Amino acid sequence: EAASTALHPGTVEVGSWKVFDRGKELPKSAELEMLCDGPNTEEQPFLMEELGRDFFLRVHLTRKVVWFVCPATGDIYHSAADAKPGGEG
Repeated sequence: EAASTALHPGTVEVGSWKVFDRGKELPKSAELEMLCDGPNTEEQPFLMEELGRDFFLRVHLTRKVVWFVCPATGDIYHSAADAKPGGEG
């Protein structure tokens, strides 16, 4: 169980998971997190269903580039892409 408003297990903050054993809550772990592992390439990008629709709002990327398919258009983008001219994208 997650003590979070995240929309996907992969966007739950580390330390926000509640783990139970036979109905008893275990101590929180600062190491427990759900990860989305995959090829992460332009040829094999993540689907938003794999990342979580709130991924780019909740996950703070530093230098890692994430390739993904736009659910609205089916176009492939990466997280370091600039917005299209004219405010689109």
